Amino acid sequence: MGFIQLNVPVFENHTDIDFLRNVFLHEVMHLLAFSRTLYDHFPSQFVRLVEDHFVIQSGSTMSSFRDHLDCGTLGKLPVENQIQNGCHFEKTLFGHELMTPNITARSVLSKFTLLFLEDTGWYRVDASLAEPFYWGLNQTCQFLKSSSACEAPDLEEIHCQGKACGVESPPDSIDYR
Repeated sequence: MGFIQLNVPVFENHTDIDFLRNVFLHEVMHLLAFSRTLYDHFPSQFVRLVEDHFVIQSGSTMSSFRDHLDCGTLGKLPVENQIQNGCHFEKTLFGHELMTPNITARSVLSKFTLLFLEDTGWYRVDASLAEPFYWGLNQTCQFLKSSSACEAPDLEEIHCQGKACGVESPPDSIDYR
């Protein structure tokens, strides 16, 4: 059981329906699975606390991200470790994905969010319904090393290397960091 509390004054000047939809969808995902208070209750225990941060160590989310990057040696996937401590995908690794802390009208509901839901053991998803996601695609394990030293918003240029990623961080975004 949970609730969503939206700060209405923040949204009064936003008329972009895609942006508003993404904010709402992002918050619903927190209710469904992206909450550190839920991780211990997942039947599969695929998210673990290692030292002082959460990581994804198994499951479809992990194997799919490994394949997406073309990084067969990836053993754990760090979860964003800022204010909300483990409630978002790491921005440097997931760019404009819906469950990073920065939401825009162009945020993408990728297969990773859907697979994360399925990995909880509580939901069945159809990952083929995910939106296309090109951030880090086929960038190999080197992407993990280079992205950790970068800060948004220049990540698009660095990691897409001129590819059509459709990634921007417009001024009407909300940063949840």
